Amino acid sequence: MTVQTRKLRHVSAETVAKLISTVGSPPIVGMIAISIAAAAIPSPEASIWAVIYSFSTILIPSFYVLLLIRQGKARDFHLTHHDERIRPTLFTMGCNLVTLLLLYLFDAPIMVKVIGTILAIQTVLFSLITLRWKISAHSATSTGTALLAWWLLGDAYLVTLIAPPFVIWSRLYLRRHTQAQVIVGALLGALIIWVLWLLGY
Repeated sequence: MTVQTRKLRHVSAETVAKLISTVGSPPIVGMIAISIAAAAIPSPEASIWAVIYSFSTILIPSFYVLLLIRQGKARDFHLTHHDERIRPTLFTMGCNLVTLLLLYLFDAPIMVKVIGTILAIQTVLFSLITLRWKISAHSATSTGTALLAWWLLGDAYLVTLIAPPFVIWSRLYLRRHTQAQVIVGALLGALIIWVLWLLGY
């Protein structure tokens, strides 16, 4: 194998890893998760709340990260460096808690409230952990959402469980996280869904 061939394979693998990492990013996967909750309750009200939730807890924090990048306070959208994650994570936590309050004040559909509560708890946990350690949000959200789809939408969605290993591989290949960081993230994402199941939702 020539040096040029090895380089081409490396570039190809890196491109795939970056694509998977982008598609599997927490904002995108978060919107998928709340859409799954809405799909479990097929009603216009659930869909409207899913849109509201996505805007306030995912799109607004994403725009905030873009603003930080524009101001030179963050280097990329994935917040590769640990010190760049603290402010966006705390901002996202605030957005989640305010939105969660609205879900309960205006009596959103039960499953939307449940998923909103779980995502808020996850965000708070990540905010606290991020202050000390760079846990993988990609691993947590992809694992949790895949299990959520299987649990709420049936065995036909068991295939979604193949997605988290690819997301985890991409984060490791791109050297964005250590093995411990992706494993703990995946376990946290799975734990939250397991708690939901135990509560009987």
